[in-house]
Amino acid sequence: MFRMIESAAACIRHSSSKRPRMSQVVRVLDSLADIDLTNGVQPGQSELFNVANTADIRMFQQMVQGNQDDSSAFSQYSWISRSRADAEATSSNSRIL
Repeated sequence: MFRMIESAAACIRHSSSKRPRMSQVVRVLDSLADIDLTNGVQPGQSELFNVANTADIRMFQQMVQGNQDDSSAFSQYSWISRSRADAEATSSNSRIL
C-alpha cells in the first residue's frame, strides 16, 4: 500500500523533471525493484510553497476574503441581478404566449 501511495505522490509532482518515468513506477508497483522515486524531493517538501510564494498566497487570501462590506455588496448585487433576470425571463415568456 505504501508503494502505491508513494508512487502516486511522485507521479503528480508539478515539475515534470521531478516525476519518475512510467517504467520506474511499473517496476516499483510490481515489486521487481526497490527504486527510489523521490528524485531529490524530501517527503513534505514542495517547490510550490516556498517563502517567495507565501506573500502571493496571503494576497490571494485577502482578495478572496475581502472585507465584510464588499461581500455583502456583492451578495446584494447578485440578488438584484437574479431578480432582473427572472423578471426579463417572465416578460419574454408572456410575449411568446
